[in-house]
Amino acid sequence: MGDKQSKILIGVVTANIKDYCWYDFKRQLQRLEHKGFDVYIVDNSINKVNRGFKSTWIAPREVPQITTRDCMNNIREYFLNNDYDKLLVLESDVFITDEAIDYLLQMKGDVNSYTYPMRLERFNKYSLCVQSTLGSSSLMITPEDSQMLLNNGDIKLGEYKLSGKIVTHCGYGCTLINRNVLEQIRFKTFKSGDKYPYPDSFFHYEVNKLGFINMLNTDYICEHRNLKNETKTAIEKSKLSHLSRKQRREIERAWKK
Repeated sequence: MGDKQSKILIGVVTANIKDYCWYDFKRQLQRLEHKGFDVYIVDNSINKVNRGFKSTWIAPREVPQITTRDCMNNIREYFLNNDYDKLLVLESDVFITDEAIDYLLQMKGDVNSYTYPMRLERFNKYSLCVQSTLGSSSLMITPEDSQMLLNNGDIKLGEYKLSGKIVTHCGYGCTLINRNVLEQIRFKTFKSGDKYPYPDSFFHYEVNKLGFINMLNTDYICEHRNLKNETKTAIEKSKLSHLSRKQRREIERAWKK
């Protein structure tokens, strides 16, 4: 598949809060392992979990964004120390086809991404996990802009304009990063007002600032099995792993209403 000459690591950050889809995600990783990728997992569950791959455990911090930063930097160090060429960051509730992986490997950027849908509470609708900037203001794009963004091929983040705003970043739920980028950029977060932005925002900001080619393909959208409902506990979510896929999806749809 794809770029057979490159040594590629799949880096995953997960925790027991994502166990509702871990069984299927593990099967996806095993499928990709058979195609020549290595897998490295950083788990920040409350207790250590045997994930069945090369992995390490980092105790969760009080601030989730700091936990994410530390986990991503652990992956970065493992990647650099073991002489990999490309890092595929894959969030543990994101699913992708083999054909989409093949295309991702052929994209020409230093950073190449797909995105996925997520529910925006302010609209009570689904939008793509993409942010745009106007002046100093940066927000997730609207559901309407999400529809406009689809099927525009490969776009360059930091330059592409949508509804008068510059599309700047897309998270890193499914992102392929070249080694030369990770040699220069660490994952960061720091307190801004009373909040800690997630490290993916700082990552894309620095990629664009340093002049790396930062590409997003808009023709393919990953499956995103995110149960974003703060009233449900991690224990309740983890019980879904014992159900059939059909039952889990029925419950997921009910939680999203």
